[in-house]
Amino acid sequence: MDTIKDNILQASAVILLEKDQGRYTMDHLAADLNRSKKTIYKYFDSKQALIRSVIKIETQKIERTFQDLEKSNRSAEDRLIETVYLIDATISKIQNSILYKQMGDQNLFIEHYFDLRVSIFETYLQRFLQPLEKKLCVRFKSSRMMTQFVIATIEGHYFYTLKDSKQISDKDFTDGLAFLIHNTLVNTEAL
Repeated sequence: MDTIKDNILQASAVILLEKDQGRYTMDHLAADLNRSKKTIYKYFDSKQALIRSVIKIETQKIERTFQDLEKSNRSAEDRLIETVYLIDATISKIQNSILYKQMGDQNLFIEHYFDLRVSIFETYLQRFLQPLEKKLCVRFKSSRMMTQFVIATIEGHYFYTLKDSKQISDKDFTDGLAFLIHNTLVNTEAL
């Protein structure tokens, strides 16, 4: 990859994943990168093209994190709980970022988030649930149902709850969900 293009892309990813600061333009980005807009447009045809490239590299980073977890020597239960925390951290990072605001403005969010959800979250959660499926089928019909439950619960917390009306912190929410899953596994062993 071209060094200048790579630098623009990496720096853009860092900037766009910061906390939402309202409307973020290519002028802002060029100033933050100490580059001209002309230089950015030389490598990226549009703001959407840059955002898509940032999404692509961030998705690859997220997937590598899940691949590393899959290769680890952790127990099936620990991998499952870690997956919940990884999904939660990823959604929280996205939802609180400038990128989320920009994607929403340009209708990119639904398209790209769905790909992330299906290709990474559901795939890895399903893989980590498989060794535990017999335990979980006592409480849930299948690992697929458990996968949908976990992801929908996290998404509901971040995307469908008004921030001002939240009665529980993000950390407490995730800890509670992990505790629920852990107790489901432990209590099922006793059956």
